Amino acid sequence: MFDAFTPQRAFSRARVGAGIVLALSVSIGTLFACMLPLGGGASARDVISWISIGPNGALRYGSDRDGNQIPDFSAAGYEAGGAIPDVETVERIAAPSGGDDTAAIQSAIDTASGRPVKETGFRGAVELGPGKYRVSDTLKIRASGVVLRGAGMDRTQLNATASLDMLILVEGSGAPRRTGNSRRIVANYTPVGGKTILLDSAADLSVGNRVFVQRPMTKAWIAAIGMDRIPVRSNGKTLQWAPGASILSDRTIVGVHGNTIELDTGLTDAISLQDDGQVWRYRFEGRIERVGVEALSARLEDNTPREHAKSGESEPMGANFLTFGAAENGWVRNVSVARFSTAIMFRSTASSITATDFTVTDAAPVKSRGALPTVVSIDGQKILVSNCRLEGGSYIAWATQSRAPGPNVVRECEAHGNRALGQGHQRWATGLLFDNVKVTGSLHLGNRGNAGSGQGWSAANSVLWNSSAATWLVEDPPTARNWAFGVTGRQLSSSEPPGEIVSPGRRVEPQSLYRAQLQDRLRR
Repeated sequence: MFDAFTPQRAFSRARVGAGIVLALSVSIGTLFACMLPLGGGASARDVISWISIGPNGALRYGSDRDGNQIPDFSAAGYEAGGAIPDVETVERIAAPSGGDDTAAIQSAIDTASGRPVKETGFRGAVELGPGKYRVSDTLKIRASGVVLRGAGMDRTQLNATASLDMLILVEGSGAPRRTGNSRRIVANYTPVGGKTILLDSAADLSVGNRVFVQRPMTKAWIAAIGMDRIPVRSNGKTLQWAPGASILSDRTIVGVHGNTIELDTGLTDAISLQDDGQVWRYRFEGRIERVGVEALSARLEDNTPREHAKSGESEPMGANFLTFGAAENGWVRNVSVARFSTAIMFRSTASSITATDFTVTDAAPVKSRGALPTVVSIDGQKILVSNCRLEGGSYIAWATQSRAPGPNVVRECEAHGNRALGQGHQRWATGLLFDNVKVTGSLHLGNRGNAGSGQGWSAANSVLWNSSAATWLVEDPPTARNWAFGVTGRQLSSSEPPGEIVSPGRRVEPQSLYRAQLQDRLRR
């Protein structure tokens, strides 16, 4: 344990005997409790009710002695879980031409992009009539308020040529730009779930400011979690984690009280004084918003083997259907995707995006030195993936990437195949929720060790909730936690400390954590 490590305080740990966690379930109030030993070798125990439902339906959160609690995931998705609007059609292509339709579709998108933004915040939708449209180049939405819509996923189909690397790109330009001074976090400890941050000064901060909460990955912290001592693979290509990178959580200030600011969404990673955390305002002029893709299907014409850029091997290289980058408050819904290796990619500059009611079939195999394709890749934050069904052979169904801060949510989704996986994929992604997810392979929140180039602790302060898998593994990282509530399937063991396991093999209430948290927030 790292409880004695001073630069980064560790969580109070759930360690009863050989990692057994006591779970209590009470029908009235729906109480879930874990018994935890205090740090410093004390024999006394804390009893933590991590989450409970009160008589009025409100959620109640328990916390450990440092104030850490299960994150609130309800801010994920379009407009923080808001309803996706129906946008007026302003450009229409009645039917495919019978030839290459790329230029015609892109011209319609560009025309819609040149229209003024209405009071609704939208310019309008480009609607494609029924039929099969051949597309040979990437379709790009680069302006706010534009939606690409078909006549229905069973009526409008985009046929992508094999030469494509990406079918649709929804992306603005540039990167966030710091404005004003960086303010140092001076609280001894800001816990997981915390919304208030004590700064050295909040003189130039005000309600409504968009800020990044910066948590540096310091040398001391990397050493504390063992990521400077990852066992080296036989090929010698394992990379030890190096200081310098930071986790940037995108938040909005909703209150300023002296030198304390209040955030709209709680943090998904704790910050201690020694971490040298900072808060700074930013502008992102090139980011677009209120953009979407809906009501269509897409199919890659073939996946003829091509030379892989990194390995030099000839192998099937399926394209990416849709990428979001430098965009917020967007969506993809009611789509069906076939033969693409990656269905949806959320780059690190994507935020508050909902992907819902979609299917993915026949994912094209990618075999670059044993790597599996990731069908839904989450590198952004406040991403909601909902009501989806994935089918294929061996693939990673949903995964977070390096340093992706939450909340990020995958809920009410299924993945079927010989080896369908759901996981935090690499390098300390925080605040990931798998909620009522079903996979025929494995679910994993924990340490991936020297997998890849040294992916290590891939998920922290993340939750499995009422999900099922053939096998599953939840491990507790040093300085953090992972939780599993009501998970069914065969629980694996490892050399790492087990996570906080509550009611294995038996579902818990509320049925959906995300839905309960959203309803709880909206009723306040």
